[in-house]
Amino acid sequence: MDSHIPCLHTYVLVKYLKVRLDSQWGDANDDAAMLVRFPKAMVLFEGSWTQWDYGVPGGPIVYGTTGTRVSEYAQELVRISRGHGQYTSITPDPLPKGREDIAEEFIHHLETGEALRPTLNLENNLHAMAILDAGVRSASGNKLELVENETWQIG
Repeated sequence: MDSHIPCLHTYVLVKYLKVRLDSQWGDANDDAAMLVRFPKAMVLFEGSWTQWDYGVPGGPIVYGTTGTRVSEYAQELVRISRGHGQYTSITPDPLPKGREDIAEEFIHHLETGEALRPTLNLENNLHAMAILDAGVRSASGNKLELVENETWQIG
C-alpha cells in the first residue's frame, strides 16, 4: 500500500463505546461510537439500529472549515450550510440506468472494465476495514490503536 493513501498513518482513537440497552430485537450491542483521528481531520462514527428516529438527517455530516455538508437520504438531497442562515440544497443526479445498486455497478465494471466508483473499489474498502479492525482492537484492549500495523501492511 502506498503512503499517499489517507488511511495509512491514521490513528484510531477509539474509546469504542458500545451499549446493550436490553432490546427486544436481539442480544447485539444497540449503539456504538468510534472516534478516528486522521493527520488533518477527525471523524466520529456512530451506529445504532434501535432508534425510532435519530433526530438528525440520516446521512453523513461533514464539518469543514468553510461549511457543513449534510446528506439527507429521506429527501434525496445534499445540503451545504455556510452559517448565518446561508445554505444551498443540491439534488444529486440519479444513478445511471442499470447501475442503480451495488450488484449492477459491479456487473457493469466486469462487463466494461470501467472503474468502480471510489466507494466500491477494493483498496478503499480495505482501508475502511482496517479502521474498523483498529476500532475492534481498541474496544477489546481499551486503548488507542493504530490502523497501520503488520496485518494491514501486506506486501
